[in-house]
Amino acid sequence: MILTLKLLIAEDNDDHVNMIEKFLGNSCLEIDIFDCVDSLEKLEKKIGETTYDIVLLELGLTDTKTIQDFDKSDLFNQIPTIVITSLENSDLGIDAV
Repeated sequence: MILTLKLLIAEDNDDHVNMIEKFLGNSCLEIDIFDCVDSLEKLEKKIGETTYDIVLLELGLTDTKTIQDFDKSDLFNQIPTIVITSLENSDLGIDAV
């Protein structure tokens, strides 16, 4: 069975985006829409323009300093979000969930 998704990635590192693309290319997912943004501001704008099934969210975006920056947005009550991070502090990822 192939699942079709409208996916938005919030990631500011091109190497990480490429790695995610390769991973998804080897999966049973069919990506109908694959958009990528590099800031929380652009993420909010994209979600206002397009309906997505899921967001992959990097915690260390260029315009975020703390987890509270994400708390200010109600976006994450609207759409399923998977938190990803390459930050060394794994507690931040756990706190985000």
